[in-house]
Amino acid sequence: MSLLVPRAELRRKTVIEYAPDSEIADTFRDLATTICENEDRVMPDPLSDDELDGINEEIEALLKEKEDY
Repeated sequence: MSLLVPRAELRRKTVIEYAPDSEIADTFRDLATTICENEDRVMPDPLSDDELDGINEEIEALLKEKEDY
C-alpha cells in the first residue's frame, strides 16, 4: 500500500492532485479507465462504516509502523 494515499487525504486532495506522477496515481488512472470501459455495468456494494473504520485503523497502524523505522 502506498503511503501517498493517507498523505493526500490529510491534505484533502486526491492522490492524482497530490502526486500526479506517482505510480499509485497511474494505478488510479488505470482503475478509472477500467471502470469507464466496463460494459457489464455492475454496481459494487459500498463498504460499511465498520469496514471503512477497519481500513482507517490499518492505515494508522502502517503509518505508526513507518515512524518506528
